[in-house]
Amino acid sequence: MHKNLSAFSKHQRTLRKMIRKSTALRELAERTGLPALVWQCNLIQYVSLWSHDYSGLVEEMLRASSRWKKKLYARHLAITIFEGTSDFAVLLGKPLRDHLVGFGLATRLEAERKTLHKEIVQFARSHGPFLKRIRNSVIGHRDHNAKTQIELIDSMKPAKMYRLCLALIRWSKKFYQTLLIPILQELDGRLARVSK
Repeated sequence: MHKNLSAFSKHQRTLRKMIRKSTALRELAERTGLPALVWQCNLIQYVSLWSHDYSGLVEEMLRASSRWKKKLYARHLAITIFEGTSDFAVLLGKPLRDHLVGFGLATRLEAERKTLHKEIVQFARSHGPFLKRIRNSVIGHRDHNAKTQIELIDSMKPAKMYRLCLALIRWSKKFYQTLLIPILQELDGRLARVSK
């Protein structure tokens, strides 16, 4: 368990660095009037914040001392994962493709974008109904029939949410390495040229 906690802590430190770096780039892009660069920075910030949230929630779930608290964190994870994967299925599609074309990065990064988009869409399709049921019944909204809530909470397995989070961390690492870091490097270069 402690090994898992340290992995989540390390992941969160990396995400905080990414948030700081992309925030600085975004501020520079906003000052220099470059809305396309602002959009790219926003995407980086969005995925970083989302990843930080779900990794923090799973870390707390692992630390929780009672079954009820573990399931409470698992329910919060369900809504966080559901909403994020729904958003990424959209953001990594045409909007990102159009921005990569506009930056002249489509040739270099289109295959990676397609792969990552396909993976997050498949994840959302595979797990979305389960996550949505939790979201709509016991966390984001509440089923008016308390018996339904209790049955769903009782049937929840925090270990399943943990496995989903591990899959998302693997996906987000791939996302950073194959797509966001090259985009950040390009942003750095363009902003350095513009700000001279």
